[in-house]
Amino acid sequence: MIHETAIVDDGAVIGEHVAIWHHTHIRETAKIGDGTSIGQNCYIESTIGEECKIQNNVNVYNGVTIGNRVFVGPNATFTNDKFPRAKGDWEITPITVGDGASIGAGAIILPGVSIGPGAMVGAGAVVTADVPAHKVVMGVPARVAGYASGELAKVTELLQTYMQTRSTAFRPRRLELLAIASKYVGDLDEDTSANLYNMAFSCAWQQHEDFRGDQRIIRELLIERMGAIPPATQKPKGRVAWLLNHMAVGTYAPYKHVHAYLSGMEPCPIYVFGSIRDKEAGELKDLGHEIYHFKGPASAVADAIAEQCKTDNIGALITDIYTSIPLMVFKRRAAPLQVYLSPGFQLFPADLVLLAETQDVISHARHNTDYIPTCVLPEHLYKEMPNKSPSAFGVLTRAEKMSEAYLRTVGKICDKTGAEFHIYGRGEPCWRHPKFKTMGIKNAHEALSNIKVYLDTWPTCGGLSCFEAMAHGVPVITLDHPSVSSWNLFKPSVHQTEDEFIAAAMRAYSDPVYAAQIATEGRETVSARITNIPRAVSGLYKALRRAGWEP
Repeated sequence: MIHETAIVDDGAVIGEHVAIWHHTHIRETAKIGDGTSIGQNCYIESTIGEECKIQNNVNVYNGVTIGNRVFVGPNATFTNDKFPRAKGDWEITPITVGDGASIGAGAIILPGVSIGPGAMVGAGAVVTADVPAHKVVMGVPARVAGYASGELAKVTELLQTYMQTRSTAFRPRRLELLAIASKYVGDLDEDTSANLYNMAFSCAWQQHEDFRGDQRIIRELLIERMGAIPPATQKPKGRVAWLLNHMAVGTYAPYKHVHAYLSGMEPCPIYVFGSIRDKEAGELKDLGHEIYHFKGPASAVADAIAEQCKTDNIGALITDIYTSIPLMVFKRRAAPLQVYLSPGFQLFPADLVLLAETQDVISHARHNTDYIPTCVLPEHLYKEMPNKSPSAFGVLTRAEKMSEAYLRTVGKICDKTGAEFHIYGRGEPCWRHPKFKTMGIKNAHEALSNIKVYLDTWPTCGGLSCFEAMAHGVPVITLDHPSVSSWNLFKPSVHQTEDEFIAAAMRAYSDPVYAAQIATEGRETVSARITNIPRAVSGLYKALRRAGWEP
């Protein structure tokens, strides 16, 4: 509907079901999408998307692009020239308004500004800088004042609560929270997206029930929304580098300890974006490896790592962790061959996914897979324990990783036995008990010498330290989790219900024969799975070459 007092110049493109009200002028350069309503006394010479609502007295000049489903309040002003003069040439500086954004009455948008999808500009605000997606800005000049989406604010709050508690109460909602988060991660600024991605991924994966099905959902809903990884434009030729989260461990999976590979590889760069322990860093430096430690916001770290890859002439970049920073580095196409060494979650997008010989592949349309020799532990970790008589239960992990449900179960064991539970790792547990003692970070061999029975649970603890315990001959009792039976990994002890877990822990603590049986069986299994380092390293290089890499 076009009011009789409105003027629409020849050449203007007007969609279907558009309403144009009194005394509005649509210039020949304008394009207006279907279902949009434009109020009175407006002047339009640029592009407005579908199903928008432009209120009275709004001028949309050349260079302004308004997306779909955008609300613009009365008397809002878009400016398109940073240095306007009455005479002389005009230099248009574009303004972009993303889908679903809202601009309040009387707001002024200065040239060169981009307003993100779903953002909201307060009435009377003067916007001088880009507005992040789904954020509220207000004031003069406009500043971020919170979330524009109640749904986004709520899911962020819930996921923050999960990260603090690791509660299994989130398991029934894990995919719901993942789906909500995935609606926003592609629109938010990179650093906000990275934080939301890490929390949503942790909740969905650590609480998963369907090992294969949940992986596909996580990839399609969350990882794909983070953005596509561009194809390689160069042949993968140059040095090999590793991208790691923590130098202290290097990997989560027990069958491919990164230190074991690095101890047998040619010297190469190691890019670390998490924590570094001096001991492990010193060992690797002694082997000739170069260690780079990156700190700061996720986007800045990803930029710096990608740039360092170019400086170091990296032909193949290998990571073993599926958090946001490796994904962001891969999106920047840091190396011609980008490789993911899988600790279990296989569907991380990479040019090549390397699995241990013992692991089953989860097929995917964009999943190029190769196998490498199994490597459980570096041989220097496989050694006898000192002659001690430990009396405590214990675990080696970051304290904040352990779920409240797991800690409450351990608390029951402490109550029944009177023994202490020692946590060797950084941070504080989300649930406290008088018998819990946080011991801090210690050498694994030293820590395990003080543990009588190792209480493990996957995935909130689990991993390499569990296998280190078995290699040292410490009995390991594990609490069952649905993912464990789906993995083609050695499973310590017998998977049990919570009651059986408590009973087995108490028996291992009080019955030396039973404890020795568990320890011996675990040690024999670990010993059988150890691959010598030359074979493991050779297998890794062969897999890279099959993917086209050349040194």
